[in-house]
Amino acid sequence: MKKFFYLMSLCLCMFAGVALMTSCGDDDLDDIDPDDIEIKAGITEKGNTLTVSFSNGFYTYQEIATFDSNDKCIKYVEKEIYPNKETANQAWDAYKAEYKDKPEEMAKYSKDGKTITHDATEKYKGASKAEIRRNMEEMLEHSHY
Repeated sequence: MKKFFYLMSLCLCMFAGVALMTSCGDDDLDDIDPDDIEIKAGITEKGNTLTVSFSNGFYTYQEIATFDSNDKCIKYVEKEIYPNKETANQAWDAYKAEYKDKPEEMAKYSKDGKTITHDATEKYKGASKAEIRRNMEEMLEHSHY
């Protein structure tokens, strides 16, 4: 009889928990005024790398170009840095779904913890530092991040 009451109380707790959880939604961002979001964006140059970054407090996006001694692009990556692993996992699942029929494209993406990286070297390889900087400046001008 004790076991029966224990199982019944456990079931009751489960049902109560489910009922309470349904009131929690993912509307946390609904109350945020876009004008209250602080956006940070800019271009930095450090040694042989040039980086453009956008950050809105919830997410950071970077494009990082690496150059050889002749100022020609030898590596170009795009990074998405999320606030937690769960959000990164959701974004990663979205990429996998988007590229499920394009394994060669998906192979250019990788995930490490909270960061998703896209290797875009193929597109920018050999471009001059001046060209890359100009593209990054245009990105900043036209972005509505």
